[in-house]
Amino acid sequence: MLSLLKKLTASAPAAVTPDAPSPAKVDPYMLGLQDAMLSGWFNQENGELFTGFPVTAEDTLLDVGCGDGGNVHYCAMRGAKIIIADIDAAKVEATRQRLSDTPARGVECHVTDCNPLPIADGTASRVVSTEVIEHVDDPAQFLSELVRVGQPGALYLLSVPHPSSEDLQKDIAAP
Repeated sequence: MLSLLKKLTASAPAAVTPDAPSPAKVDPYMLGLQDAMLSGWFNQENGELFTGFPVTAEDTLLDVGCGDGGNVHYCAMRGAKIIIADIDAAKVEATRQRLSDTPARGVECHVTDCNPLPIADGTASRVVSTEVIEHVDDPAQFLSELVRVGQPGALYLLSVPHPSSEDLQKDIAAP
């Protein structure tokens, strides 16, 4: 994100025109979104949440550890049925509200520690869990649950933090 901010500020015209945002008015959320898109996320042209992970209105997408709902919001805008699960009730409620005005076929919400997931076997055609597995007590059990609720042939999008990104944040992030 910092590199994009530097590019934006370096390429800003000497005289700010009414249509050009000043560097001081750059929205950090939009910078983060731009960085995410450059990294392969949220491809509007081909409907991929991430490169190789298409989402359509026919999909039922489960997001385990939904956080602020950014990933699942993109999928809801594609018309998919959405199921969210998170241990944090406030995040589940905020995400539910965020999804209320989307064209999602439906929204199902669960406050759970995911052991087990309160979802029937073979429910989801797409399963997303980003930056979650490193927080669970039993990763093998957690992954078993994700497989159990996925349909045969389901696509899975799982991620964990890279150690280098964790190290980069140590000097600027709160403990």
